[in-house]
Amino acid sequence: MDRWKLNGVLTCHGADLQRDPASGYGFRLDPAVDARVKQTVLGFPLVTAISESVSAEYDAIGVNSRRIRSVPNGVTLDRFSRKHDRDATRTRLGIPLGTKLILAVGRNHPKKGYRFLVEAAASLKVRTSIPFIVMFVGPGVSDLDTLSKDIGVSDCVRTLDSVVDPGNEIPTNLPPNALIETYQAADVFVLPSLIETFGMVLVEAMACGLPVITTDAPGCRDVVTHRKTGLTVKASDPDALSTAILSVLEEPDLAGRLSEAGRIEARKYDWRRVTEAYISVFSESEQNSVM
Repeated sequence: MDRWKLNGVLTCHGADLQRDPASGYGFRLDPAVDARVKQTVLGFPLVTAISESVSAEYDAIGVNSRRIRSVPNGVTLDRFSRKHDRDATRTRLGIPLGTKLILAVGRNHPKKGYRFLVEAAASLKVRTSIPFIVMFVGPGVSDLDTLSKDIGVSDCVRTLDSVVDPGNEIPTNLPPNALIETYQAADVFVLPSLIETFGMVLVEAMACGLPVITTDAPGCRDVVTHRKTGLTVKASDPDALSTAILSVLEEPDLAGRLSEAGRIEARKYDWRRVTEAYISVFSESEQNSVM
């Protein structure tokens, strides 16, 4: 029997495991940190992978597949399925009547590929007469305002560095209700990321009934199946993004099918199911520790 240095279960969630040199993402870009991470990961008898891409990272480090358990991240579905006043939210956000809202949620980092969505907005302005606004929500997204102005799309790109519940600036609910309301006010959700461990915002958007568009990048392709639960396009390709967005805006039947399929897919990530999976892994770890 293998004798491990550590007991318990290890779960990695992002920059602690993945690396993307092009965008400067990942603590393991530092060789010293890389060595420490490898030592730690290999020291645990069981590790959980929140996506297939994470499982592949474990495999590359040298973790035996028999030690990897697949357990995704979870969402509290009841919160996302609870209906909010869509019109009131759109009014609060300043979205004009009849304007399509294309939403992206997450912190501004080069690995998120947000600049490609800004560039896609420029393409959309030329290709369609449908009025639209692309809204970015997350820490630091206002830094995109300069790019939007430079390429002439500041009239159809909005940024919000934070969304908080009134009187609750330190949120007790994550995500805050105001963000869930923002999801429900949108028409399309886009995650143009270059790499993710798990596209959590994709699940949140699907749980709200939004048709989702993302890339074929790690972590994104693990959550969305092309033309089944959403649309996937090549990463770093603004033209492909604009084409996918346009197809959802112009084809109500497609948008409806993706919306319904996404709602069903999101059920797989209900915290009640995810919790049961973690309990099973912890129980297995406890049994192994006393053997």
